[in-house]
Amino acid sequence: MQDACKRARPVCGHNGETYNTVCEAYSDRVAVDYQGRCHAVGAVAEFASDSGCDMIPCPALSTTGCIPVTPPGACCPLCAGMLQILWNKEQMKVFAKLNRKQPVTVHDILRILRLHISVPQCDIFGYLSIDSEIVILIVPVDQQPTPLQIEACSMEAEKIDSLINYGSPTLVSHVPLSAFLTSEVSISTIRSTGYPSSSPSCLPIFLCLALGLVLILAPGIAKA
Repeated sequence: MQDACKRARPVCGHNGETYNTVCEAYSDRVAVDYQGRCHAVGAVAEFASDSGCDMIPCPALSTTGCIPVTPPGACCPLCAGMLQILWNKEQMKVFAKLNRKQPVTVHDILRILRLHISVPQCDIFGYLSIDSEIVILIVPVDQQPTPLQIEACSMEAEKIDSLINYGSPTLVSHVPLSAFLTSEVSISTIRSTGYPSSSPSCLPIFLCLALGLVLILAPGIAKA
């Protein structure tokens, strides 16, 4: 990552802003959509976009076999866990008035949400979409993460999604987060080919063990 900061090479962040380097974008807690200055915006609110994303050379996915997510307004997919959060605008305005008219920023929200991420291999980024949703991305810190790291970050996104939708006291006790209404989660998964997942593989093993136990006990049960 230090090499990315040594020379100025513009990148386009998911928030639609151009940054001089990758590190400048990351310091603003914004993940990079594509190389070069921003000149195209992806689909918004599930409608097709004619803004020229098909002309954008997207970087290769970080991990082979990853089924990616594409953030709202972005052109390029990535391997990450994503949350799209609806929030109460009036409540946020009240918070701003109580805080000496200082508005609550995405940075404030990310700083608090970061406390709820328990996997050190995952980092958190975010921005305000054109639809005024708060978009949160939980991304592996490694440039070429393992399938296990991608799965871990996706699970972290699912965990925070549950905390929001079930109104967890540990989350809503923080003033900015209490304005969250609902959350929708999208996660990256790994294709089973070449990358066996721990969750699906356990089920056949469990069934085989259960079937074997039934076959062993069946004669004794029949005699009884």
